[in-house]
Amino acid sequence: MRKLKTFGTVIKPDSDYPNMHENRHWILISPSDLSLIDFTEVCETSIDTARTNIAGDKAFVKWDGSSMPASVAAINHLSDIMDHDEIKSELSDGWFTDTKNE
Repeated sequence: MRKLKTFGTVIKPDSDYPNMHENRHWILISPSDLSLIDFTEVCETSIDTARTNIAGDKAFVKWDGSSMPASVAAINHLSDIMDHDEIKSELSDGWFTDTKNE
């Protein structure tokens, strides 16, 4: 079996590799609420690495683990928590873009 090497870590091809997103969660928020996020609690590192849609009315953050980060939970208007398949479906329309490339 051929092994793949990524950033110094040897991993097996996808068919043998456990779902790396199984404990990751996503949630949609208003871009104006990004300033309320404690970026030490989520996978994004700053407002500049958070993703927003082209219309500018939705953004998302993601985290690993079963507990929603406190700064995310404190936001008043949240979508339902999404798993990997749900966020992929949400993003499949192509209307999300990386904010730092705008």
